[in-house]
Amino acid sequence: MAVIVKGEITITKGFDHWKSMVFSQKERMAGMGMQFFVCRC
Repeated sequence: MAVIVKGEITITKGFDHWKSMVFSQKERMAGMGMQFFVCRC
C-alpha cells in the first residue's frame, strides 16, 4: 500500500540543508516503512 502526500514548504536555509536533515533520518523512517521522494520542480 502507498500513501502519497504532496506538500509545499518554504526553505529558508537552502535546499541542501533541508535535504541533509531529512535524509539523516533515513534508517529511522525505513523502520516505519516510510520513504521520501524529493522533486525540485
